[in-house]
Amino acid sequence: MAQPRKPVAVRQTQAERRRRSEGRIINAALEVIAARGVSRMTLAEVGERAGYSRGLAAHLFGAKVHLLRECVRRMNDDHWMTGLPPAGPESGLAELRTSVRRWFRELEGKTSFSRAYYALIQEANCEASDDYWPELGVVVREMILGGQQRYADYLRAAVARGEAAAGLDPDMEALILHAAIRGVGLQWLIRPESIDLARVRDAMLAKIDGLARG
Repeated sequence: MAQPRKPVAVRQTQAERRRRSEGRIINAALEVIAARGVSRMTLAEVGERAGYSRGLAAHLFGAKVHLLRECVRRMNDDHWMTGLPPAGPESGLAELRTSVRRWFRELEGKTSFSRAYYALIQEANCEASDDYWPELGVVVREMILGGQQRYADYLRAAVARGEAAAGLDPDMEALILHAAIRGVGLQWLIRPESIDLARVRDAMLAKIDGLARG
């Protein structure tokens, strides 16, 4: 009777191994940022936390600011913009509601990730941080404005479809809503016992419902 064949191990290419290592380093960096903040994070600590040598983070990214920049990009791509499909002919208030629900779900479900998000935003806003500014600030602004713009696109689509009043200002409403959910998120992380996230979420959804053409 023939013996069953052993599965053949698939060898990763050098590029695949590098991408895997970079991903683990970025995730480890976000964990460190959430626990200790940006300024106290070191490349050596990140390498160890990822399960590699102390020098691998520096080898892969060169400088701390480059790793921070990739952390912001990862958060934008995986944590934020993936839940915001581009606005199209069928877009409108339903997509806006879905994106707000997702924000609150991610905030509460991925608390460590959320802490890193706010820490990176704050660091990018400190012009005194010569090592990080302005390069980090550029990608943080792109992340913030990208989400806000997507909200505005949904509202423009809602106006075009007749869901919302023609006199609605999509950019202003998007700014208010986008800023509000981030402000609530920060306050909740600081004092979670002071905020009922479900009630706040429902209040924001009611505000969106109020934009519907009556």
